Amino acid sequence: MKIKIRITFMLGFIVVGTLCGCGTSTNGMESSYEELDVDYTINDDGTYTCDDNIYKYKLEVSGIEGKSQVTFIVLTNDTETSFEDVSYSLKKAQMSTGIPEFVILGWYNADAPSSDLPPMITLYDRDYVAPYMPLKELPDGYKYIGKLTEEQANDTGLAGCGMYAIMERDSLSDIYVYQECGTPIDENTLDSTTMQWAYVQWIVTQ
Repeated sequence: MKIKIRITFMLGFIVVGTLCGCGTSTNGMESSYEELDVDYTINDDGTYTCDDNIYKYKLEVSGIEGKSQVTFIVLTNDTETSFEDVSYSLKKAQMSTGIPEFVILGWYNADAPSSDLPPMITLYDRDYVAPYMPLKELPDGYKYIGKLTEEQANDTGLAGCGMYAIMERDSLSDIYVYQECGTPIDENTLDSTTMQWAYVQWIVTQ
């Protein structure tokens, strides 16, 4: 059975919060989502049909436009579709007679942060970042050490998530946090529209 979805909204930009975490933090920003008037269907095999064309993936691609951080939601058959590809297509606005490489469903928009620093959590006066892909299984040796507090989680939305570490080490050079996050499509790409619970490694910043 196919489910028909109609997405209707006003054209423009609005603000988005984080798409991963245990809480509802939005990194200090109010959340909303701008959608385009696009009809598409979700097929039984998990693909998408739009204007009689089949697309395998629904992805989010992010980048900076002017002073704003923008995230486009697109249907595509190419996991390498980039923010630059989508942004350039809008600026070029050239008509195509073939099958579109992607379909833009909508976008998030937020003021660009004053700093280029990635999301961080803080434990014992040390900052941690998460540069790696999530894991379904916790690596051997890591034990539960408690839940992240609001203060430790900063603005990541991870307050209340469980932490795991190897306590035999002299210092906590890394921890794993069991958190809600995007689902890996390949070794370098996360699908942030399909959420999962997984173990994410956080390492001490240099």
